[in-house]
Amino acid sequence: MKRLFSFTMILTIIISINVPIFALSDEPSSWAKEEVESAIKNEYVPTQLQSNYQKPITREEFAELFVNAVFKDFNRYIQSYAGMTEEAAWGTTTLTIDMFLEAISTTEKFTDTDNKYVKVANILGMVNGIGDNKFDPDGLITREQAAIMFVNYFQTVDSNNTNEAPKYLDDLDSVSPWAKEAVARAYGARYLRGNVKAIEDEWGNVTKKGHFDSKATFTREQAIIVISRLGIDGKEILNKLVLRGYVEIGMDALFSGFDIEGNTIKMKSTGFDYKYCQLKEYWRTQSNLIDYVNKYPTEQLIALLLKPSLARCHMTTEENLDKVLSGKQTFYDYKLFTIEHNIDNYLVVITKIDGYGYMCGGGLRLLYGDDNQYTVSVQN
Repeated sequence: MKRLFSFTMILTIIISINVPIFALSDEPSSWAKEEVESAIKNEYVPTQLQSNYQKPITREEFAELFVNAVFKDFNRYIQSYAGMTEEAAWGTTTLTIDMFLEAISTTEKFTDTDNKYVKVANILGMVNGIGDNKFDPDGLITREQAAIMFVNYFQTVDSNNTNEAPKYLDDLDSVSPWAKEAVARAYGARYLRGNVKAIEDEWGNVTKKGHFDSKATFTREQAIIVISRLGIDGKEILNKLVLRGYVEIGMDALFSGFDIEGNTIKMKSTGFDYKYCQLKEYWRTQSNLIDYVNKYPTEQLIALLLKPSLARCHMTTEENLDKVLSGKQTFYDYKLFTIEHNIDNYLVVITKIDGYGYMCGGGLRLLYGDDNQYTVSVQN
């Protein structure tokens, strides 16, 4: 009897200890509750991440969250303008993960996960492997790693700068060297702010710097909140579909398909044509372009113009139009990347060149350099 009583007491103690902890982790923290609920309402958060909010998020979970949110807002965007003609041309107005993977292949193969969201995240440039064909799906994400993932994806479609971080953060020197630029850009773009906020006086002078805490793990609720702030209730940049983090594409381009090899993006040809696509409708309003609308299929016109957002080029000059659309091989050098047309049975091949760091979009020009001091423009 005494032994039974002791066992009952121990069981009672275990239950009394564990139940509150589980209950607490199953609800967002008070400071996060409103934004987490908003993110769930906007359908950004996969069901399996709607609990244990204080738990550090894994690499695989983050990939699912990020990709799911981008697809939700991309679909909202295309559905905001798509009508019966678009639906007839595409067969749908909702891009699914499976449709995306049918259209785009990649040479990157991970041996430790077959999660399709991870595969899409890699194609989009959000995440990369850790080497030896490994992804480390259960590895935890630090704040500096999260900064890299956000800047990797949004660099050409959103403005970012490195000027604010040194002024407002006191721990930049503790950031890993390979993450320092990304942390500065993520801070400047307001993807991630400090765990401790900087204090300014009434004239805007910093009286006490903030703290980024680069090595701290990124929790589920923190990741959800950051994603939510990039969406329809915040910066509204989640609706961008960007291959390898530097070439934005739309729904029409997907119907031709792509092959991805590292940072090289190859657009295939399927003969896709949509008479009333936005590109052709715009060209019909331009006297120097209208003759090309009925002469060439949609995919050839898309391939002609495909490039990172805001990179300066002049592809709609008569010389370039006729050269590319006639099927001649072309080569354009933008220093940070090259663009080739009509090569190896691909309509266009774009290759990002290593060694130039991040780009900065979101304005009137695509920039690069430590202080965004250079303009990306055609070299020859």
